[in-house]
Amino acid sequence: MSGENRKKRFLPELSDRQSLWFWIVLAAALVVVTAFFAVSCSRNDFTAEDSAIPRSLVRRTRLPENAVTETGFYTDHLDWLGKNNETALKGLRYFYKQTGVQPYVFLTNNLGLEADQPDRETLQQYAEELYDGLFQDGGHLLLVIYENRRSGETLYGSVVGKAAAAVVDEEAVTILEAYLDTALRDGQHYPQGSRDEMLSDVFEKTARNIMSIKDRTGWIVVLVLLVTLMLAVTAVDFGKAWKAGKEREAKEKQEKSAAGR
Repeated sequence: MSGENRKKRFLPELSDRQSLWFWIVLAAALVVVTAFFAVSCSRNDFTAEDSAIPRSLVRRTRLPENAVTETGFYTDHLDWLGKNNETALKGLRYFYKQTGVQPYVFLTNNLGLEADQPDRETLQQYAEELYDGLFQDGGHLLLVIYENRRSGETLYGSVVGKAAAAVVDEEAVTILEAYLDTALRDGQHYPQGSRDEMLSDVFEKTARNIMSIKDRTGWIVVLVLLVTLMLAVTAVDFGKAWKAGKEREAKEKQEKSAAGR
């Protein structure tokens, strides 16, 4: 059988319009994928100095405003902060804004105990009793920091209210304590006497970390709809091209058949 009599397979050629649609669809797909990737990765902007801090794996929702009866943010019996310390308040307020849980720092060197150096368990018990005396709601996070003036040792304990526990869960407390441990251990990174900056950083970094995983459902829905639309447009154009090609092929056959008579 000669090459001329061999049956041709139809492969539709893209017209200028179809070619334009192809590039529009491709460009739009790249823009959407890039934007989605950028948004998804924006939560991983932790600094190198925080590399030893665990990263949150839990998606959290901010506590409703009616869950908290707003109070002050700290009590200072150690002269770390003084009154109305805006540096410390900056980080504490940021934590409150992001989580809906109001933090409260209680700084003391006197737990009212006979023991000169309380242990962590004793301090934790003190913190739990203090929470009940300070707050009438379950929307606070209380951090008690005890400094022994003789030994210079610092201990801390934290209590999370029942409502606040929906946001500041066990993982979040672990992250807060990791930042605090690092700050207390590496105090040389802060200028002398700038414990206010240290506490501000601890709470701000904790909030960024524990609230870093956002709900991406909306983005996913938009992406799926856009991809579906792109595929539909491409399929319609390809279908039209295929139909036109088939009609052209049939017409050519008819013309050849008529010419051969």
